[in-house]
Amino acid sequence: MALPGQLVTFDRRHREFENYTTRSGTDLLQRDISACKVRPTDLAKLEALVERAERGELRRKDVAHVEGSIWELRLHGQDVIYRLLYADLSSQCVLLGLAFFNKKTQKLPETVKRIARERLRDYQSRQTT
Repeated sequence: MALPGQLVTFDRRHREFENYTTRSGTDLLQRDISACKVRPTDLAKLEALVERAERGELRRKDVAHVEGSIWELRLHGQDVIYRLLYADLSSQCVLLGLAFFNKKTQKLPETVKRIARERLRDYQSRQTT
């Protein structure tokens, strides 16, 4: 078990981060990010965090398990705390970005978890058809 701040290696296989898109091709993760009005410096931090996730090189403070295959990446912006929910689809070597939001409460909002579950179910249903 890693100590706080140490590197947490989940799986060293390289994975590709993919944004959730609807059947019609709308990138809902990008829409979520745009709605949060993320500053350019915070976007750069987000990109670096996603790249570390792809390489399996996250630190304990960067990630938390939500439920099932859904995880959250923790981003501390300049004045705002953000969370990016994603699914670890190991069998496909994909990290699927599901939802992005400003963290305003201690507990993860149930509505955000519901959105992530629905988007994951939709994505998975389209992979088998």
